[in-house]
Amino acid sequence: MRKEIPEAKAAQSFRLLEDDFVTQLVVSKRVNWNTTYSKAEVLSRRFSSSRVSRAIDLLHVAIAAVSHVKHFATFDADQSTLARAAGLNVIQFGDI
Repeated sequence: MRKEIPEAKAAQSFRLLEDDFVTQLVVSKRVNWNTTYSKAEVLSRRFSSSRVSRAIDLLHVAIAAVSHVKHFATFDADQSTLARAAGLNVIQFGDI
């Protein structure tokens, strides 16, 4: 069973994220889907024997990895674990 973040906490975090977009601390990037799918497959093969990862989590982490982002932010503990294993610098919002 998946836990869900309280609505007020999510709303506050999204407001802060919107502020970061306005100040360009966070910017949008184009996604190269061929490269992303290839990276997701590599991640799946590398980590599937030690953890179960949802396809959407694999795609999110793969996008971050191929985009060379400095930080990967998530509310999801499982996604956070996968991202750290993939070598990303993770910011985890709240423990849910």
